[in-house]
Amino acid sequence: MEYLFDFGDQWRFDVRLEKIDPPDARIKKPGILEKRGEAPPQYLNLDEDEW
Repeated sequence: MEYLFDFGDQWRFDVRLEKIDPPDARIKKPGILEKRGEAPPQYLNLDEDEW
């Protein structure tokens, strides 16, 4: 599946759901199992008055 992170910059990522496990009360949030490459910077170095 494709995940669109930023509508303005159109950052698209391929995401694969490998399995769905039964609920586990010890796990509070999802986690990343594998990544490739470096994440791009989310915001450029803008001055506060440019926001």
